[in-house]
Amino acid sequence: MNLNKTVAVILLLGVLAIVAANCGGNGSSAIPSAVPDDDIEIALTGSISFGNGVPAQRFRNVFLNITNVLLNQKKDAIPSNKKWRPVGVPSPLPTGSPAGAFQLDLNSVVTAPVVYNTTIVQDGHYKTLQLQFDTGAPGSIVPICTSGPIEGCAAYPIQFQTPPNLILPLNPALQVNATAHANIAINLALTVVGTPSVTGGAYTVTLTPTLVQPAPIEAIVTGTTNATSSSGTSAKKGNQLHATAEIAGTNTTVADLTVTKGQFVLGLPAPSDIGALYDVTISGGDVAFGALRLPALFPNQPFSTTLNVASDQTVAAITGTISDACTGTGIPGATVQILVPPSNSTNVDCTSTPAQCISVISATTDNAGNYPLPSQIKNGVIPFQNLPVPAKGIDTPYTLEISATGYDTIYKTGIPSALVDSVGGNCGSKGSAEPCNFSLTSGQIAGQVVLTGAPPPGQTVSVEVFAEDTGTSNLVAMLPAPLVFTNPTSSQSFTLIVPSGPATLDLYAVATDTFNGAADPYTGHTILVQQGVPGFNGTPNCSPVTPATEPFTGDMDCVGHGSVAGTFSAPTSGTSAVLSKNGVQLFTAGVGPTLDLGGDTGPTYAICAPPDNYDIQAFAVTNPAPSMTPIETPTPLPIGTPTPVTVPAPTATATNCPTTCTNTMGSCPGNCAGTIPAPLQGP
Repeated sequence: MNLNKTVAVILLLGVLAIVAANCGGNGSSAIPSAVPDDDIEIALTGSISFGNGVPAQRFRNVFLNITNVLLNQKKDAIPSNKKWRPVGVPSPLPTGSPAGAFQLDLNSVVTAPVVYNTTIVQDGHYKTLQLQFDTGAPGSIVPICTSGPIEGCAAYPIQFQTPPNLILPLNPALQVNATAHANIAINLALTVVGTPSVTGGAYTVTLTPTLVQPAPIEAIVTGTTNATSSSGTSAKKGNQLHATAEIAGTNTTVADLTVTKGQFVLGLPAPSDIGALYDVTISGGDVAFGALRLPALFPNQPFSTTLNVASDQTVAAITGTISDACTGTGIPGATVQILVPPSNSTNVDCTSTPAQCISVISATTDNAGNYPLPSQIKNGVIPFQNLPVPAKGIDTPYTLEISATGYDTIYKTGIPSALVDSVGGNCGSKGSAEPCNFSLTSGQIAGQVVLTGAPPPGQTVSVEVFAEDTGTSNLVAMLPAPLVFTNPTSSQSFTLIVPSGPATLDLYAVATDTFNGAADPYTGHTILVQQGVPGFNGTPNCSPVTPATEPFTGDMDCVGHGSVAGTFSAPTSGTSAVLSKNGVQLFTAGVGPTLDLGGDTGPTYAICAPPDNYDIQAFAVTNPAPSMTPIETPTPLPIGTPTPVTVPAPTATATNCPTTCTNTMGSCPGNCAGTIPAPLQGP
């Protein structure tokens, strides 16, 4: 349940008649209201290859922008047919996705799949499937830095050599009803047939979608629960009972489905080597929360479980505010989660050992620090306003985890109560009544960011400052708004709100430049780092403190783009490459496609980072054996020792600037060149 700065994007397409979320897509109509309707789950997988005369090469990203998946009960239906049933795109969209499109990275689908979306469609036998892409921007490719004629670590549009056939027959037909279970995989095979000759040009590709049945990349979890009526709804509230799968130890939902006649079936992404870890919860209406931590799941190895929970519970609310203990003002974007022990570890105290517990529901604050947000509707109700009251009330309260970026996480006990004037819940000790309003403590670190040269007139450079737990990539704080530099400003002070618990923190600062007139996700400035900045060692502080190890002692210079790319030697799906500078972890890349690169063949990785001296090292997660259920989720551990790498600086030029920044000589960098270290060893 910690904030994790690395978001892995992995894909599969499996269609299961199970999961509910009513999401619309770009250009799609509303989901039909015809009765009966049932659940469907969709996900994707893909591959990358190179056409004749196009040498294999590493990419940082290969993006496709999917705007809709549609189903039709007519065989060989054409696009103009009026019977298409849209699945749409998920909400919220994956990080970095353009508005209205699910951005899928084919570069990250090697080791494991991911669910694309879950929704409700009308019951029936569907015989045709259609994929839709953003017609104006179907995708993009980010190449690494080379000695070629184009700039690396920048997004280039893709164009299809010929319009791809995106309507596919479903054979056998996909059955969607209360008992049917379909299992379909779609492989999106992209072939690069042409590369740009100038910066800003396009990659020419072909795209071939194919269906694979049955999907070989899903773990199937089947379960039963007693907490349901024959219609699959909870006894009193009428909203449907749901089974939800989360990435273990987090509140990140992977699949969410309705329980039908006490049964549920979850199709979950799972790599074949180390498996995948999930938590499963039962919630909805007037039933008590149920939670189970699963052993590692593997493809084509079914897992069955029973989650029996009490029905006919009183439902009530927990609402309140989350504020800054120093200023008393509300904290926007703070989170409240309810933690419960797994059913197979009911003696766990979630207040003292939260990592052993499961998040069953969460709510977020608005701009004034009030929770829950009215827009956060889950399973037809507003979370935290329809909570089952614990059977023994104050004698068995819930554990609430209250957190916000930059603040100390706290754990409190509370029980729901009747909602009166938008206020509900009792978070006092036994025998006392206390509203569920929380105040979060912190410390404040003062520092300064200095550029070696101010941005050119009319241009800006934005700089964000981050803090991590020392020696890890666990992000704990960031500025709520970046520092904005305009001409002639070249230095700015900042105050970073950080958790007061750690004795030391690692800080780093990253600039955002522009490329071809748009914000550049890959910085052209050096990254400032400061390892082991003294923290507050558990003593909150409301005044800015300039620590003895002051961030930052160096200046940020315009140096252009750069990259570190290479191969892994015998990695697992849990292996990653971590780039660090002076001991501060910066960027992470997972296992990418296996390419024949002329004497350097193997699973690849690619990281974009500006010219400088770094260390690269492999990390790996090892999941427990399938027969064991983890008490807590494992963390990545380093393999071997860090390998020093130097990303070369491009030659300065007065033209062809990849960014808008200027360096100390008044000129700008030219096209970048990356570095390729020796293969990183696997576990």
